[in-house]
Amino acid sequence: MRKLPVERQINLRDIWHIAYKRRWLLIIPFVLAVAAAYGGSFLLTEKF
Repeated sequence: MRKLPVERQINLRDIWHIAYKRRWLLIIPFVLAVAAAYGGSFLLTEKF
């Protein structure tokens, strides 16, 4: 009879490690969204 592998639970440290390794995948879309919103604000007509 074969033993099944024990499933490991994911904790906060694992999530932080993954986010840190993939930090550019998190930073680039955020910077692009902020830049798009900032640039788009200049295209709007002023309403007073």
